Amino acid sequence: MPTTRRRSDTKPVVRKGSLRNAAVLALSQVTKLVNLPLAQDVAHQTIALKPSVLQAPKENDMSAKELAGHVMGLLDVLDTVLPCLDNAGELNQLYGQLQDAHTELEDIQASRYKTKLASQTEIRDRILQLKEEITRAVSDLTLRLLVLTLASNMRERRRTRNLLIRTQRATTRSHQITMYTHQITMRTRQFVTRQQGAMARTEQRFAHSEQRIQELERMVEGLQRQGGGPEATHMWYTDGRGSYLVVTLNWTLFFFYVPSSGV
Repeated sequence: MPTTRRRSDTKPVVRKGSLRNAAVLALSQVTKLVNLPLAQDVAHQTIALKPSVLQAPKENDMSAKELAGHVMGLLDVLDTVLPCLDNAGELNQLYGQLQDAHTELEDIQASRYKTKLASQTEIRDRILQLKEEITRAVSDLTLRLLVLTLASNMRERRRTRNLLIRTQRATTRSHQITMYTHQITMRTRQFVTRQQGAMARTEQRFAHSEQRIQELERMVEGLQRQGGGPEATHMWYTDGRGSYLVVTLNWTLFFFYVPSSGV
């Protein structure tokens, strides 16, 4: 985008106030010397129009200068923003419109005084028209940018909400998996505890059986020391479950279980 702006060369301005006052003074002196109704009417009309008509070019210059300053501010902002944007077609169009308006406003200020005086109404209307066009263009573009920004924010908010929902679902699923894993861990611990208890009971039974075997061996040794023969000998053996009658006959051992209540 071209960033150079056309500037009109400023020309030396003739002192309009002195020229205007000299013209009015000359007409006044002429009417005193020459009694011409036409000259008197022109002089009176010129003097009567001085506060309004003759000041219009100056007011138009002030309006054009003020509007040109606002346009220059907008151009400076766009000069900073446009290089950072992609697909800025509407902003480029506004930039061109502002450049044209700024050039036209400078031309209005640089025009000759007689042109400003003769076309003061057209110049005033043109300045107002430029102001309305610029205001309308900036307002329309601002509204469109606002709508685009709101739409983008809505899409971003919807995307963020969907992401939060998915994150919440994932968190819930992870929590469920954690709870399920905890349940499996607790069941495994219970199973291990039961297995440990079973192993402990088995070891106790083995120890108890070993103890009984040792006692029976001692019993057999005792019976053998009593002497062997065809006669039968017997001995009682008692544990926590009940009593046992141990009978030996011809070197053969017989075990008879007798409940505790029957001993």
